Order: sequence, then C-alpha cells, then structure tokens
Amino acid sequence: MGLRLQTPPRPSGGLHRQGLGGGVHRGQAGEVGLEAVVLAAGRGSRLSPLTEEVPKPLLRLGDSSLLTHICGTLRQAGVDRILVVAGYKWRLIQREVEGMRDVEVVVNPNWERGNGSSLLAVEPRLKGEVFVLSMADHLYPAELVSGALEAFQGLPLLVVDRSPRLLDMDDATKVQLGEGETVAKLGKHLDHWDAVDTGVFVLPQWAFKHFNRESGELSGLMGGLIEKGFLKAYDATGLPWIDVDTPQDLELAEEAGIWV
Repeated sequence: MGLRLQTPPRPSGGLHRQGLGGGVHRGQAGEVGLEAVVLAAGRGSRLSPLTEEVPKPLLRLGDSSLLTHICGTLRQAGVDRILVVAGYKWRLIQREVEGMRDVEVVVNPNWERGNGSSLLAVEPRLKGEVFVLSMADHLYPAELVSGALEAFQGLPLLVVDRSPRLLDMDDATKVQLGEGETVAKLGKHLDHWDAVDTGVFVLPQWAFKHFNRESGELSGLMGGLIEKGFLKAYDATGLPWIDVDTPQDLELAEEAGIWV
C-alpha cells in the first residue's frame, strides 16, 4: 500500500541539550526550555480497588510512583518543564510533585469528560511552540521520546508501535495509516489498523486551533488534525513500553526491570 513510517534513529542517549535534537530546535522550545504535558487526571477504574484511595498515576512501581517514573523519563529525554494535568484526587498529585524542579500541576475540573478535556485545560499554561504529550500511565524509555523529537518536522507527531508486546490489544488505541506517514484513523474499535498508539505525541502549539473541541476524549480531539492530514506517525517498534490499565499490567511492569 506504499505505507512508510518514520523509523527511529535509535539515539544512543538522551536529547542533546544545545540543539534539542535534529527536529525540535531551541527557539521552538521557548524561554522555559522544552515542555511536556502529562495527562494524569483520570481515576483508573480498572485498577479498583487500588485507585479508591489514590489516583492511578500515584500507584507504586518499585520505589516510586508511575508519575515519578514518567517525569524522570521525560527529564532524560531532554524535557525542562513538565505540566501535570490532574483531576481525580488532584491534591494528592500536587503533594507528589512538590519539590520536583519545574513540575507544575494544572487542575482540570472537567476531568470526567475524558483526557481530551485535560489537554485543552493546559493550553493557556504552555509557553513554547512545541511540546511533548504523554499519558501518566504509559511507561517507556527516554529513547522513545528523544527519537520522536529528532524526527519532528513541524507537523503533529504520534509515536506508534506496529508490534506491541506488553499490551492488552482489546483496550489499545489502534492506528490506521495512510500515505506519507499520515495517520488516517485513530480509535479503539478499528476493524483494520496498522499500528498501536503508544500514548506519546510531539505537538506544535498551533495544533490546538485544529482540535475537535466537541470531543472530551483525546482520540476524538485529534480527529480535527486527522481530517486535515496533519497528524503524522513515528515508528518506535522494537522499543519496550507498557500501558498500565489493570493489576496484571502493574505486575508485568514490575517484572520488566527496565521500568524500576
């Protein structure tokens, strides 16, 4: 079908600080440096009863919470400022990040509408032209982010995996690809798909102008970009990552020593 995905350059380490990689430049990052948004507002009902007292991003993995692991990974990838969008039991999220350098909490009062509403809530707080978007319950190595930053060419970028290993495919967000590395469809119930959404994006600030704001879900929000052919795919196949949605996922992440 002529599909061609952007293939990861497999960088040896994190992003070079001076140039922010070959794709995202220091000028685009803004005066505060490269920013990342972490969506951490949901409850995580599939992890109940573990999430009755704490939100899912604060569940422990080894000696740290999922959220702390994600923030550490983003730092390794070259991120300078992290905006964590919280909702369910947000004060606990606030307490978790106290003392973390350049990590701020943005409260989404409409968090029950979905993670798309959480992304919209953070828009006024962003200062740079480009930012990384991550889910708080997706664990991955820094190379996944730094590779996407190096591949970024100006259009919104979704990191995908064609052969996911540690994933419940029934709940995965599938990606159907079109010509020229373009995302044609995005959703959990696609009959035909080519890859899976890893939960990591590199987005220019102007993407907010094209989001489908009527949708509370992130995949629906991205529909506006997809309709215009603006959302591109970056292939991170081969890099380990996991979406923690169930107690079994948490155990699997614990067993895979890379996360701890």
